[in-house]
Amino acid sequence: MVMVNGNLLGLFMFIVCGSIALVGGLFLRLPDPVIMISIGLALICMDLIIRLRNRLQDRWLFGKQTGGYLFFIPTWIMGIIVIIINIINIIQPMGISTLIP
Repeated sequence: MVMVNGNLLGLFMFIVCGSIALVGGLFLRLPDPVIMISIGLALICMDLIIRLRNRLQDRWLFGKQTGGYLFFIPTWIMGIIVIIINIINIIQPMGISTLIP
């Protein structure tokens, strides 16, 4: 299997997710939380598919050589964070932005 620099793969994943945001927000006019949850799911799916293909290696779930990485965080963890923030945003009547001064 060809080794890919984890940061480059993570950057590619974010470019793909930017395309999802462009289509969902600009062309389909979907609400922001729906778009962001879709982006989080896309990050998780892309990264875990790549990591599952390398599951015979040591540290396949967290290793830098087995999936996308942005700085030091695997992109599947970033996808979970994006989903959680936007679920909170949907649940809260005033939105998550009111919590940030």
